[in-house]
Amino acid sequence: MTAEPPTTRGRLTLRRTYWLTLLLIGLLCVASNVLLSIQVQATASTTALINTYAPHSLSDLQAALTTFEDQHARLADPAPGLSASGFSPDIQRSYFTQTNTLLAQLPLQQPDVTLLPAPAREPLLKLLDLAISLDEHRSDRVIARVQGMSWLRVGAVLALLLGLGLYVFQPLERRNRELLTRLSAEHDVATQQASYAQALLRVSALSDSDLPLEQVAHELMAIVARTLGLDWAALGLMTEQGSQIAGVYAHPQLPAATLALLSQPARQGKGLTWDIIQGGKAVYVDDYTQLGQAQSALVAAGLRSLAWVPLNTFGQTQYVLSGARFSGQPWQVADRDLLEAAARTVTAAIDRRLYLHELRAEALTDVLTGLGNRRAFERDLRLAQVRASRHAQNLAVMMLDLDGLKGVNDQQGHERGDTLLRGFGHALAGLFRQSDRVYRLGGDEFAVLLPVTAPEHSSELLERVFRVVQPLHMQGFPGVGVSAGVALYPRDGLDAAALMRLADERMYECKRRHKAARTFPQ
Repeated sequence: MTAEPPTTRGRLTLRRTYWLTLLLIGLLCVASNVLLSIQVQATASTTALINTYAPHSLSDLQAALTTFEDQHARLADPAPGLSASGFSPDIQRSYFTQTNTLLAQLPLQQPDVTLLPAPAREPLLKLLDLAISLDEHRSDRVIARVQGMSWLRVGAVLALLLGLGLYVFQPLERRNRELLTRLSAEHDVATQQASYAQALLRVSALSDSDLPLEQVAHELMAIVARTLGLDWAALGLMTEQGSQIAGVYAHPQLPAATLALLSQPARQGKGLTWDIIQGGKAVYVDDYTQLGQAQSALVAAGLRSLAWVPLNTFGQTQYVLSGARFSGQPWQVADRDLLEAAARTVTAAIDRRLYLHELRAEALTDVLTGLGNRRAFERDLRLAQVRASRHAQNLAVMMLDLDGLKGVNDQQGHERGDTLLRGFGHALAGLFRQSDRVYRLGGDEFAVLLPVTAPEHSSELLERVFRVVQPLHMQGFPGVGVSAGVALYPRDGLDAAALMRLADERMYECKRRHKAARTFPQ
């Protein structure tokens, strides 16, 4: 059989005590009312007896004495426990015997008591005095007992109130305080969890943004630092050339000297940060002063807790997310989760940017030659034309065709044709300045953008282009040549489309001349 819990047994005992106390108070009230009722009746009989001092007949006097005797007999009866006369039964019997004897001696034929002789009236008066004394004494005893019962009721009520205070209200108050404390703690936890959830949402949103990596890191550090109460947070980058700090967040009250100490770049291959990056696992230090590799300057500045969360390595760059506190608050599980979520966000942002960079590069790059493709050429041409217009500069647009590609494909195969295209593109890119851009538009078509090019240099540029195929002749492509045409901004046109169209026309004109020269050699 399962035993009752202590709390249940305590509740049952308290409930029984409560009801027993109420029952006792009720019984005391009933007893007091009974005593008072009997006393009222006895006093009424005494009053009736006294009022018969001048009765109209002896029968009235005898009836009053009989009533008086009955009432005092009830009070004298010890059976119900309500005896209050204070006289012994012998005295009571003597009193009632004397009363009856006197009544028997009275002349019943006398119609009026006032006509009794003095000797017969004196014993009657003594009896009346004795009855009054008896009633007064009995009244005093009844009142004393009623007062005692009243004090008992007051004591019971006080005991009940004390019991309620000790066993009901005090535990309830203690329970209320415990509930309030628990509710406050749960409210704090819920508020912190809501803050962490909002921070995670904002961190997740940053991973999908198109902002520069430095701005993403800065906003991310601010979100994490404000949510976790960090005094300093930063994203560290380490390469073969050195290290740097990006996206630094510092509390407004953090001294500049302490900020400079925290923001010192890590040394390649040395120091705690490097060891953590090489280990690849997050490290959380709750007491920096006990760390073996702690810097004395940071300890003196009051640094208490530090966290390092390494990220993935991208190319030759290694990343680590760092956070610091000066309050001495240890790292909780939720703190670690948010820091690691921030690290994953930075990793995702870097991955996304690398992927987008690769996509953009593929979208703007000719796969065969590695040069810019037609989309890149059209975009760059618009930008170069706008820049030349803004700065009042010249811009040269050159369109080229690699002559003889079809013959190489037909006679030597497409693989050799691809080799020719790669060789021509490489030679063409090496021919111009670093600021000039070379593109393969498709097939045997190429283009070059030459910013800040004077019109008088057009012929020189064409001569240099015509000579670029000479090394290809020695590589097994003796029949190839190049046709080119140049249009200059703003002399030949004011928009990109006009420049492309004119350069293309001049290129085809050059192609016709070269074809005519091969057909009708001089």
